[in-house]
Amino acid sequence: MNDAATLFSEIIGPVAITVLLASATIFLILYNSRKPRLFILWIIGSHTLIFSALGLILISDVLYSLPVAESAVQRDLQFDLMLGICLGFGILIEGGLLYLVCRLRSSSRTTLAAPSIFKSLFAALMGNAFSIGGFLIFSRLFDVVWQFLSSPALPGD
Repeated sequence: MNDAATLFSEIIGPVAITVLLASATIFLILYNSRKPRLFILWIIGSHTLIFSALGLILISDVLYSLPVAESAVQRDLQFDLMLGICLGFGILIEGGLLYLVCRLRSSSRTTLAAPSIFKSLFAALMGNAFSIGGFLIFSRLFDVVWQFLSSPALPGD
């Protein structure tokens, strides 16, 4: 498999699909709430920016702090802890942004109520849960599809 196919099958494809899955989940949870026009684009943008920034923070911390760990188990625990902390901050930031966007940027002409902070945080939590689960499923699915497409033809064909 060439580098472009590997990059697409392992990173770009699964990430793009899981961002859309998380955005759809958040949109459906907040469907009966007051929200701005083109809300799905707000969700996609916030999800992409927040988790790209947190991913860079995680990668920089992993590169500089994990090599001093005394054992492989300790490195794994440190990585899992940092991943959990970054994911938790991402959920809190995204939930807060959803709350603010729905409160401040939505049309006041609608009779729907703006979502509460708890509903916004729940939507962010569920969106990220679907995103993580979807990434695991779709990364494996893309890997299988790309291996099938890049395999040589069968001798009888």
